[in-house]
Amino acid sequence: MNPSQREVEEMVREVDPSATGTFNQNALVSLIARKPRKEYSLEEIIEAIRICTNTGETEGEGKDKVIPNKMSVVDFITAMDSMGKSTGEDLGQAEVQQIIRDSNLENDNQEIVIEDFAKYLLSR
Repeated sequence: MNPSQREVEEMVREVDPSATGTFNQNALVSLIARKPRKEYSLEEIIEAIRICTNTGETEGEGKDKVIPNKMSVVDFITAMDSMGKSTGEDLGQAEVQQIIRDSNLENDNQEIVIEDFAKYLLSR
């Protein structure tokens, strides 16, 4: 969500109609609930994961290009750390490890299947 200044002003009026400069949690929750959430396709999530974890096309040319279907846990942790710092939503390593455990997607080779992780994200 990247609202314009006008949209921000409208949202402020919605949560603070009396222009007191304050609003309560219920007003904010109501505002958020009314805003539609963009739905992403499985393919869009997979592509975003590949971009974020640098697991795009790797070897070969033309038809012979190989697109990996897995990412290493280390690459995932690095990507989460980097993105978190750039967006101001810094996740600690313990939180990232918890996401990996909760998603139940890590296999014995310290890899995560990208499509399975994307399906996990869509289910949230």
